[in-house]
Amino acid sequence: MSQEVKEKLARREEIEVCQTKINMVDLPLGATEDRVCGTIDIEKALTEGVKAFEPDSAASGWNTVERE
Repeated sequence: MSQEVKEKLARREEIEVCQTKINMVDLPLGATEDRVCGTIDIEKALTEGVKAFEPDSAASGWNTVERE
């Protein structure tokens, strides 16, 4: 709770409440930043000399199933 909210509660002021829907994503326990957000495409950088972004499954909206 922020300091501002604590002060309003102490003064018994009304606190504005807003509800909104959000999208939730289930991630594997060991998900790393590069697996979630994507990485720089190193192969393209080395072969073509250009910067390119390589999105990963969560960044591009693809669903993947991993099996051990």
